[in-house]
Amino acid sequence: MDAVRDGARTNRDITDRTELNKGTVSKLVKALTESGELVKDPTAGLILGGAQEATA
Repeated sequence: MDAVRDGARTNRDITDRTELNKGTVSKLVKALTESGELVKDPTAGLILGGAQEATA
């Protein structure tokens, strides 16, 4: 979440910023988008969703 808050917009951006394995990032992004904590925007990429936007 911090990586997205700090500007990461793709799985690759998150992988580069966090040094997590790409498979791990993919699973985490999937879980977070399903829960609504992240949103995949067609033009902006990954953005914070729900309550995270209100507090950011």
